[in-house]
Amino acid sequence: MEDASALEHLTVTCHFIVKRRQTMTKSEKQMPAYMVTCRSCGTDNRIPADKEGMQGRCGNCRKTLPPMYYQPMALNAGNFDAFLASYPGPVLAEFWAPW
Repeated sequence: MEDASALEHLTVTCHFIVKRRQTMTKSEKQMPAYMVTCRSCGTDNRIPADKEGMQGRCGNCRKTLPPMYYQPMALNAGNFDAFLASYPGPVLAEFWAPW
């Protein structure tokens, strides 16, 4: 990127089908989890919130699920290009500048 100052306040979120479960068991209430739909077979997979940023596998077809980010990630000029190059799924980027 040519203008590194434009990336000073960058927020990136990953666009993926994530659904918050409406009903949870007692053990799930202790640890928040999200349901992620596999793009290969359509199976809903429960992803614990503490696994944010880690790749998982679909419980049905065993295909790799991309790392999930539930909260926006702040990136800068030093790590923006590397993140985009390594992330296997679609990325939604919001650029902000103080001017």
